[in-house]
Amino acid sequence: MKLSSNALKWIAMVTMLIDHTGLVILQYWLAYGESGGALGDFLWTINPDTLGNVAYGMRILGRVAFPIYGFLLTEGFLHTRDWRKYCLRMIVFAAVSEIPFSLAVYNGWIGGSRNIYVELAAGLVMLHGFKKAEAYYDARRNIYMALVLAAACGFTWLMDSDYGAGGMLMIAAFYLLRKDRTARVAGGCLVSFADTLGAGMGAGALAAVPLLMYSGEKGRQGNKYIFYWFYPLHLLVLFLIRLLVLNIPMMWGTVG
Repeated sequence: MKLSSNALKWIAMVTMLIDHTGLVILQYWLAYGESGGALGDFLWTINPDTLGNVAYGMRILGRVAFPIYGFLLTEGFLHTRDWRKYCLRMIVFAAVSEIPFSLAVYNGWIGGSRNIYVELAAGLVMLHGFKKAEAYYDARRNIYMALVLAAACGFTWLMDSDYGAGGMLMIAAFYLLRKDRTARVAGGCLVSFADTLGAGMGAGALAAVPLLMYSGEKGRQGNKYIFYWFYPLHLLVLFLIRLLVLNIPMMWGTVG
């Protein structure tokens, strides 16, 4: 079985939705929920330990999403005709997504970290820096690449982006090992394993399964902006469910 890039995007979207549902709905309910309304009354009947295990399992499964997005980012960079337009698109959606991200994850207008598009935009700038460094065939090449990687990691640390330096290292591995598919997937997913080891039992490494099935083809094309808009819209919808259906107001705090 082979998977196109569009199929990988759908896998990433579905696992991300599962992850964020576990966080935005279930974990907030466990922290602040009260009976009331059909959904609230139903959740109230479930043993909290069981519900907690379900939420944790959903979050574990969600660790698959970001490695896929990081891999597809490198693919997009390698095939795009204009990396600047690609990066500008990421920046625009980073701005669009910041408030929905903060509302959903941090239960406030300003969150403790930045959304995934900030990480992806920084990753694109880093990949452009790598490409420029590859023009050199002496010691400067490795020096420039190391400086580019350090700058990207430093930027994500300063911005407190969602995946930080670990995300930059993962994207770098997917790009620098691109000449060998197995090594490429293994390298990026090994970084993801280490990055998710503490909070997610290393479940990021599970992304290796769909990535090794990647065919290198785009697959059936639809409206590409569906994939871009899904991120802020699903976060906003989950926040509104929590606020209006579960009646958990913003003032009740954060579990993010």
